[in-house]
Amino acid sequence: MLYQLRQLTRGMALLVDELLNLSRARTIALKKEQVNLRELAGKIAEDLKRAEPERKVEFHIANLPEVEADEGLMRIALG
Repeated sequence: MLYQLRQLTRGMALLVDELLNLSRARTIALKKEQVNLRELAGKIAEDLKRAEPERKVEFHIANLPEVEADEGLMRIALG
């Protein structure tokens, strides 16, 4: 029970951090560049695995297109 509560708390903290990142991103000028979404999603998956190595998860990332976007904002959206 305590473990589950700790996991839920950690998840809420990550959500709050991401919302704060998004609110800050609105004040920064967009930097459009070519972004490979599949590679970006793979990097995010690896970051998540490193952040919580005790969790055994498997990611299946579909073929995603390369787009013109702000990589930082795409990272927030996918993360």
